[in-house]
Amino acid sequence: ALSGQSSCSLADAGSFVGAAGASAQTLCPAGSYSSMGATECNECGASTYASEAGSTVCALVDAGFHVSSAGASAQTECPAGTYSGAGAATCSECEAGSYASEAQSTACTTATAGHYVAAAGASEAAECPAGRYSGAGATFCELCEAGTTSDAGASTCTTFLCAPSPIRVPPSFISFGGAVFNRWLPGRNCVACGGGSGTGGLHHGTFRRQQQQRSAAHCAPRYEG
Repeated sequence: ALSGQSSCSLADAGSFVGAAGASAQTLCPAGSYSSMGATECNECGASTYASEAGSTVCALVDAGFHVSSAGASAQTECPAGTYSGAGAATCSECEAGSYASEAQSTACTTATAGHYVAAAGASEAAECPAGRYSGAGATFCELCEAGTTSDAGASTCTTFLCAPSPIRVPPSFISFGGAVFNRWLPGRNCVACGGGSGTGGLHHGTFRRQQQQRSAAHCAPRYEG
């Protein structure tokens, strides 16, 4: 006599049996899962994934990654300029004033003082140019007020102090007897804004950084001391 089974077995978790009379169970494909006795597999929802066939649960997406649709077998990294927390369906852009320099970021970095980020989704901060400044988290750089100046990447502006110096400049800059005026920092020269050739006839008694644009906005009163 032929031997037979007295009962049927339940499908294992991670597998399914979809029809009556089955002689074997079938593994759930990657991107899906099942519990014991399943007749079908369930797709992993957005924000989760199953990387292997035969999964019994779906894994939550790691911070710095995302899964935007159901049935995923892998998580996708967030690109530079964006970030995410755990279980994210999408990556969020860094707001203006912040940036994310690397992929898989879990948070954005605030722009440091002397730098700025003008638009969302940035992967780096830009340095404030000379004559401007910013605080932390800036979206733009402020102009230094009249009578003050700054170097590139500055967080504040300083009073523009000039004093007589014996150094001479090229003829195009000569004014007030050819005197050059040095700011109280080594190597930072300034010249008279008014009265000399090449200065555009700007205000007498005012001075500018030698390398700055020749305009009244960059002139400041002479201070001696």
